[in-house]
Amino acid sequence: MIDFDYAGRQIAGVWKMIWKREGWESEIDRSVDGVFRSFQAMILVFPIVLAGRFSFRRAAERIPEWQASPLADAPYVYAIGAQMLGFYLDWIVSITILLFAARSLGASRRAGDLLIGYNWAHVPISIAQTIPLVLFSLDGGKAYGAVAYLPAIAFIIAVLWGVIRRGMNAKPAAAAGLIAMLTVAGLFLDAIIGMLAEALYQPAG
Repeated sequence: MIDFDYAGRQIAGVWKMIWKREGWESEIDRSVDGVFRSFQAMILVFPIVLAGRFSFRRAAERIPEWQASPLADAPYVYAIGAQMLGFYLDWIVSITILLFAARSLGASRRAGDLLIGYNWAHVPISIAQTIPLVLFSLDGGKAYGAVAYLPAIAFIIAVLWGVIRRGMNAKPAAAAGLIAMLTVAGLFLDAIIGMLAEALYQPAG
């Protein structure tokens, strides 16, 4: 069961962490229990991410190229389920990459801060990802979605930058390299999940 009051305090603390505001260290729960509880963010963002993926599917149905996809006629549950699986796998892979990087950079002692920041930061990240997708899905919303897309990407990069820089005290070059690595890993994983979903899909009848 999620303690929403606790979650709100942690998100507020991580927000300060992202933008380098004073006192963020005392506002997040940096205990071992706090690290484990930060994974509640995976549950908290589920409806947000689901709304985004549902909107993406609706928007894709109006794209001619989508009609040639093997998944064009797949049930929403199957197609969106594959995307949700990809989202959470990307989260886990990203955590693994960050932990290995922290160890390589001699920042293992700050792994707790890094995990707490990365997990709770997914709440604003998920909102930023979802807004353009929802706009795209609206009738005549293609232009609005396109306008919202670039600011959303910039915001997500800024959030990751803040979490990595403060969470593991990484230098700018290391932080930029990690963000690039996370981005490439996410795109690769999405491609793999998409190909597997297409390969495993069996149309009814």
